[in-house]
Order: sequence, then C-alpha cells, then structure tokens
Amino acid sequence: MLVITSSAGALALPADPIAAQSGPPAVANRMQGTVESSASAPSAARVSRTEFGLNRTGDTPVNLGTRFDYGPRVVYGFVDYSEVNVGDRLRWVLRFREGPIDVNFGDIVATGATGRTVLELKRLDNEPLMPGTFELIVGILPEAGGLELRRGSFEIVGDDGSSSRSSSGDNGSSEDNSSEDNGSSSRSSGDNSSEDNGDSEDNGDSEDEDNK
Repeated sequence: MLVITSSAGALALPADPIAAQSGPPAVANRMQGTVESSASAPSAARVSRTEFGLNRTGDTPVNLGTRFDYGPRVVYGFVDYSEVNVGDRLRWVLRFREGPIDVNFGDIVATGATGRTVLELKRLDNEPLMPGTFELIVGILPEAGGLELRRGSFEIVGDDGSSSRSSSGDNGSSEDNSSEDNGSSSRSSGDNSSEDNGDSEDNGDSEDEDNK
C-alpha cells in the first residue's frame, strides 16, 4: 500500500504510523532497543547528516553513495541526530519524488542526547525500488508542528523493464521502413539500367548512318 500525501514542508502523516500501516512495525523502532515514548523531540532538535548505502556493518554504511543501479529492495539510511532527550521521537518519511508518493514512514526513537539510527528504506510490498529519486525527510512529529529538520536524497538508475518493451516496438517499425526503402532502391536501380541500355542502342544507329 502506498500512501499519497501533500508535498508541503510539514510532514502530513498519521500521528501513529505504526498503527496505520498494515505490515510489521517500522524497522527504525525495532532497531532502537526497548526505549519507548510518545514524546516528540523538541523543536531545537538537530539532524546533522543523512547517508545512504546498499549494506551496513552495524551503524556504518557499506557501498556508500547516492546513486544506485536498479535492483535493490532495500537502501539503508543513516541519520545523525542531536539535542534531544532519551525517548524523544522524530518522524521519517521515504518519499518518491515523481508523484510525490510517500512509500514508507516511521519514527526514530532517541537513545541519548546524540546518536545515529539506521533505517531500512524499502517499499511495503518488498518489490525493488523503482527508478527515480527518493527523498528521506526527517522532522518533528506532526502533532508537535511537523517541522522538517533535514532532507537527503538518493537515485535509482537503470531499467525496470518498461523501456526495453518500448524499445523493441521501435525496432520493429525501423525494420519495416528499412525493407521498404531497400525495395524501392532495387526498383529504381533496375529502371535506370534499362534506360541506359536503350541509349546505347541509339548510338549504334548513328554509326550505321555514318558508314552509309
């Protein structure tokens, strides 16, 4: 299920995204240990960095980048936060820019005044991430104002199969045009050669008259 929301700066999402989604609880919450709280992070909270990788070792990205070939079902997002209290929550949203469509969302639960969390950025149906640009948006909970703190992006590039189908259709029409052109070229060539032979016969008549 994809959730379509406004593209405005505030994060217009349900107050409890875990209850709202039909799948299992957000990975972000499972990775935060046992700390649970409904308190929003203060407006002074900071998110200093977002990074992306295809793999991870603990909270360290592996294959770090912002441009990945089509195929992965998961891209890991790494978020550094500060100036929060233990148990404070930040809201994250994975948004597909073409639309825009909110593909997934959840909460980050602070385990200290500063810290880093790792998010599994994926579709709820676990299909490969589609070609295009994805944005990871982190902000204050909507009920506390929904202030956006940071936005990072990565791109999936390559072919998901749709363009190759279009391409094969184009090739078919190209072949038709080519055979038509070749046929007309052959006919033109034959006509020109007949005309040239006729001219040669005329030249022979001229020579007979001169000999007489």
